[in-house]
Amino acid sequence: MHGKNSTVLMNQYNLSTYITSVSISTEAELGDTTGFQPTSDGRTFEAGLNSGSLSLSGFLSAADGAPDKRVGQVLGGSGLVFSVGPTLFTTLGDPARLIVGQKTSANDESDRESVVTDSYEFTASGPVGFGHVYKTLGATSASADGTAINNGAATAGGGVGHIHATVITGSPTIDSLIQDSADGSTFATILTFTQLAAAGSERKSTATGAAVRQYVREKRTFGGSGSMTYAVTFART
Repeated sequence: MHGKNSTVLMNQYNLSTYITSVSISTEAELGDTTGFQPTSDGRTFEAGLNSGSLSLSGFLSAADGAPDKRVGQVLGGSGLVFSVGPTLFTTLGDPARLIVGQKTSANDESDRESVVTDSYEFTASGPVGFGHVYKTLGATSASADGTAINNGAATAGGGVGHIHATVITGSPTIDSLIQDSADGSTFATILTFTQLAAAGSERKSTATGAAVRQYVREKRTFGGSGSMTYAVTFART
Protein backbone atom coordinates (compact mmCIF):
# COMPACT_ATOMS: atom_id res chain seq x y z
CA MET A 1 0.00 0.00 0.00
CA HIS A 2 1.54 3.30 -1.12
CA GLY A 3 1.11 6.43 0.97
CA LYS A 4 0.50 8.78 -1.96
CA ASN A 5 -3.28 8.26 -1.81
CA SER A 6 -3.67 9.10 1.88
CA THR A 7 -6.72 11.06 3.00
CA VAL A 8 -6.85 13.69 5.75
CA LEU A 9 -10.29 14.99 6.70
CA MET A 10 -10.51 17.68 9.38
CA ASN A 11 -14.00 18.87 10.29
CA GLN A 12 -15.61 19.80 6.93
CA TYR A 13 -12.29 20.20 5.12
CA ASN A 14 -10.47 17.71 2.92
CA LEU A 15 -6.84 18.71 3.51
CA SER A 16 -5.39 15.82 1.52
CA THR A 17 -4.07 17.68 -1.53
CA TYR A 18 -2.06 20.07 0.67
CA ILE A 19 -0.53 17.45 2.98
CA THR A 20 2.69 15.58 2.20
CA SER A 21 3.24 13.71 5.46
CA VAL A 22 1.04 12.43 8.27
CA SER A 23 2.00 10.60 11.45
CA ILE A 24 -0.27 9.18 14.16
CA SER A 25 0.87 7.79 17.48
CA THR A 26 -1.07 6.22 20.33
CA GLU A 27 -0.05 4.83 23.68
CA ALA A 28 -1.53 3.55 26.93
CA GLU A 29 -0.16 4.46 30.33
CA LEU A 30 0.84 1.55 32.56
CA GLY A 31 1.41 1.88 36.27
CA ASP A 32 3.93 -0.57 37.71
CA THR A 33 2.23 -2.53 40.51
CA THR A 34 5.04 -5.03 41.11
CA GLY A 35 5.72 -5.35 44.82
CA PHE A 36 8.16 -7.25 46.96
CA GLN A 37 8.04 -11.03 46.77
CA PRO A 38 6.40 -11.24 43.34
CA THR A 39 4.88 -14.56 42.36
CA SER A 40 6.94 -14.64 39.15
CA ASP A 41 10.00 -12.99 37.65
CA GLY A 42 7.79 -10.64 35.56
CA ARG A 43 6.31 -7.29 36.50
CA THR A 44 2.60 -6.51 36.93
CA PHE A 45 0.88 -3.38 35.68
CA GLU A 46 -2.35 -1.41 36.10
CA ALA A 47 -3.77 0.11 32.91
CA GLY A 48 -4.06 3.91 32.92
CA LEU A 49 -5.18 6.53 30.42
CA ASN A 50 -4.87 6.27 26.65
CA SER A 51 -3.34 9.12 24.69
CA GLY A 52 -2.55 9.94 21.09
CA SER A 53 -1.16 12.57 18.76
CA LEU A 54 -1.31 13.58 15.11
CA SER A 55 1.38 15.33 13.08
CA LEU A 56 0.73 16.92 9.67
CA SER A 57 3.11 18.61 7.28
CA GLY A 58 2.65 20.02 3.81
CA PHE A 59 3.06 23.13 1.72
CA LEU A 60 1.78 26.61 2.51
CA SER A 61 -1.23 27.78 0.51
CA ALA A 62 -3.77 30.60 0.82
CA ALA A 63 -6.52 28.57 -0.84
CA ASP A 64 -9.82 28.42 1.06
CA GLY A 65 -9.50 24.79 2.11
CA ALA A 66 -5.75 24.80 2.76
CA PRO A 67 -4.38 23.96 6.20
CA ASP A 68 -2.86 27.40 6.73
CA LYS A 69 -6.28 29.04 6.41
CA ARG A 70 -8.27 26.42 8.29
CA VAL A 71 -5.92 24.77 10.77
CA GLY A 72 -4.11 28.03 11.45
CA GLN A 73 -7.24 29.59 12.95
CA VAL A 74 -7.58 27.12 15.77
CA LEU A 75 -4.33 27.07 17.79
CA GLY A 76 -5.35 25.68 21.16
CA GLY A 77 -8.92 25.12 19.97
CA SER A 78 -10.47 21.83 21.00
CA GLY A 79 -12.87 19.43 19.32
CA LEU A 80 -11.19 19.12 15.92
CA VAL A 81 -12.61 16.01 14.25
CA PHE A 82 -10.17 14.01 12.09
CA SER A 83 -10.54 10.91 9.95
CA VAL A 84 -7.20 9.88 8.47
CA GLY A 85 -6.24 6.89 6.35
CA PRO A 86 -3.75 5.57 3.78
CA THR A 87 -6.27 5.41 0.91
CA LEU A 88 -8.60 7.69 -1.06
CA PHE A 89 -11.58 6.70 1.14
CA THR A 90 -13.32 5.47 -2.02
CA THR A 91 -13.64 1.81 -0.96
CA LEU A 92 -15.92 0.59 1.80
CA GLY A 93 -13.88 -0.87 4.63
CA ASP A 94 -10.74 1.19 3.96
CA PRO A 95 -8.75 1.64 7.17
CA ALA A 96 -9.30 4.89 9.05
CA ARG A 97 -7.96 6.46 12.22
CA LEU A 98 -10.48 8.55 14.16
CA ILE A 99 -9.02 11.36 16.26
CA VAL A 100 -10.55 14.29 18.13
CA GLY A 101 -8.31 16.84 19.77
CA GLN A 102 -6.68 20.23 19.60
CA LYS A 103 -3.80 21.87 17.82
CA THR A 104 -0.81 22.45 20.09
CA SER A 105 1.81 23.87 17.72
CA ALA A 106 2.39 25.19 14.21
CA ASN A 107 5.57 25.87 12.26
CA ASP A 108 6.33 27.49 8.88
CA GLU A 109 9.61 27.00 7.06
CA SER A 110 10.98 28.58 3.90
CA ASP A 111 14.27 28.52 2.04
CA ARG A 112 15.59 29.72 -1.28
CA GLU A 113 15.41 26.33 -3.00
CA SER A 114 11.86 25.14 -2.31
CA VAL A 115 8.26 26.05 -1.60
CA VAL A 116 7.21 27.26 1.83
CA THR A 117 6.13 24.37 4.07
CA ASP A 118 4.08 24.21 7.22
CA SER A 119 3.64 21.61 9.94
CA TYR A 120 1.13 21.12 12.74
CA GLU A 121 0.94 19.06 15.92
CA PHE A 122 -2.33 17.91 17.50
CA THR A 123 -2.95 16.21 20.82
CA ALA A 124 -5.84 13.77 21.01
CA SER A 125 -8.37 14.35 23.78
CA GLY A 126 -9.30 10.68 23.81
CA PRO A 127 -8.11 7.33 22.48
CA VAL A 128 -7.29 7.05 18.77
CA GLY A 129 -10.00 4.99 17.06
CA PHE A 130 -8.80 2.19 14.77
CA GLY A 131 -11.73 1.89 12.38
CA HIS A 132 -12.90 1.79 8.79
CA VAL A 133 -14.73 3.79 6.15
CA TYR A 134 -18.47 3.02 6.27
CA LYS A 135 -19.54 5.67 3.73
CA THR A 136 -17.02 6.41 1.00
CA LEU A 137 -16.07 10.01 0.25
CA GLY A 138 -18.21 10.99 -2.73
CA ALA A 139 -21.27 12.91 -3.89
CA THR A 140 -24.58 11.48 -2.66
CA SER A 141 -28.04 12.35 -3.95
CA ALA A 142 -30.21 9.43 -2.84
CA SER A 143 -31.17 7.44 0.26
CA ALA A 144 -29.49 4.05 0.73
CA ASP A 145 -28.72 1.25 3.12
CA GLY A 146 -24.95 0.88 3.08
CA THR A 147 -23.23 -2.46 2.69
CA ALA A 148 -22.43 -4.00 6.07
CA ILE A 149 -18.88 -4.75 7.17
CA ASN A 150 -18.40 -8.08 8.91
CA ASN A 151 -16.16 -7.77 11.97
CA GLY A 152 -16.08 -11.53 12.48
CA ALA A 153 -17.50 -11.23 16.00
CA ALA A 154 -19.42 -8.88 18.24
CA THR A 155 -17.56 -6.54 20.62
CA ALA A 156 -18.49 -5.10 23.98
CA GLY A 157 -16.60 -1.80 24.21
CA GLY A 158 -18.94 0.54 22.35
CA GLY A 159 -17.94 2.57 19.31
CA VAL A 160 -17.32 6.04 17.90
CA GLY A 161 -18.28 7.52 14.52
CA HIS A 162 -17.20 10.55 12.51
CA ILE A 163 -19.06 12.25 9.69
CA HIS A 164 -17.48 14.83 7.37
CA ALA A 165 -19.51 16.75 4.77
CA THR A 166 -17.04 18.58 2.53
CA VAL A 167 -18.99 19.80 -0.53
CA ILE A 168 -22.61 20.92 -0.88
CA THR A 169 -24.39 21.39 -4.20
CA GLY A 170 -27.93 22.75 -4.16
CA SER A 171 -29.99 22.33 -0.98
CA PRO A 172 -29.57 18.75 0.24
CA THR A 173 -29.99 17.19 3.68
CA ILE A 174 -28.50 13.95 4.97
CA ASP A 175 -29.64 11.93 7.97
CA SER A 176 -26.92 9.36 8.64
CA LEU A 177 -27.10 6.43 11.06
CA ILE A 178 -24.73 3.69 12.19
CA GLN A 179 -26.51 0.35 12.57
CA ASP A 180 -25.46 -3.09 13.75
CA SER A 181 -26.73 -6.63 13.23
CA ALA A 182 -26.08 -10.13 14.50
CA ASP A 183 -26.76 -11.80 11.15
CA GLY A 184 -26.23 -9.12 8.47
CA SER A 185 -29.94 -9.03 7.75
CA THR A 186 -31.84 -7.37 10.61
CA PHE A 187 -30.31 -4.06 11.72
CA ALA A 188 -30.84 -1.68 14.65
CA THR A 189 -29.50 1.86 15.07
CA ILE A 190 -26.66 2.33 17.56
CA LEU A 191 -25.56 5.85 16.65
CA THR A 192 -27.41 8.81 15.06
CA PHE A 193 -25.63 11.82 13.58
CA THR A 194 -27.29 15.23 13.63
CA GLN A 195 -28.92 16.02 10.26
CA LEU A 196 -26.52 17.76 7.88
CA ALA A 197 -27.78 20.57 5.62
CA ALA A 198 -24.42 22.30 5.13
CA ALA A 199 -20.73 21.45 5.15
CA GLY A 200 -19.75 20.27 8.61
CA SER A 201 -18.64 17.40 10.80
CA GLU A 202 -19.57 15.59 13.97
CA ARG A 203 -18.23 12.96 16.35
CA LYS A 204 -20.74 10.68 18.04
CA SER A 205 -20.20 7.83 20.47
CA THR A 206 -22.32 4.93 21.67
CA ALA A 207 -22.78 4.38 25.37
CA THR A 208 -19.54 3.34 27.07
CA GLY A 209 -19.24 -0.43 27.04
CA ALA A 210 -22.22 -0.90 24.74
CA ALA A 211 -22.37 -4.10 22.72
CA VAL A 212 -21.70 -3.69 18.99
CA ARG A 213 -22.83 -6.71 17.02
CA GLN A 214 -20.86 -8.49 14.31
CA TYR A 215 -22.12 -6.55 11.27
CA VAL A 216 -22.12 -2.74 11.02
CA ARG A 217 -23.34 -0.44 8.25
CA GLU A 218 -24.15 3.22 7.55
CA LYS A 219 -27.73 4.05 6.55
CA ARG A 220 -28.61 7.41 4.97
CA THR A 221 -31.78 9.31 4.20
CA PHE A 222 -31.41 12.00 1.55
CA GLY A 223 -33.69 15.02 1.36
CA GLY A 224 -33.94 18.23 -0.61
CA SER A 225 -32.18 18.67 -3.94
CA GLY A 226 -28.66 18.62 -5.29
CA SER A 227 -25.96 16.49 -3.68
CA MET A 228 -23.69 16.25 -0.66
CA THR A 229 -20.13 14.95 -0.69
CA TYR A 230 -19.49 13.28 2.66
CA ALA A 231 -17.79 10.36 4.36
CA VAL A 232 -18.48 8.35 7.51
CA THR A 233 -15.92 6.44 9.56
CA PHE A 234 -16.58 4.20 12.56
CA ALA A 235 -14.35 2.45 15.08
CA ARG A 236 -15.15 -0.13 17.72
CA THR A 237 -13.70 0.86 21.08
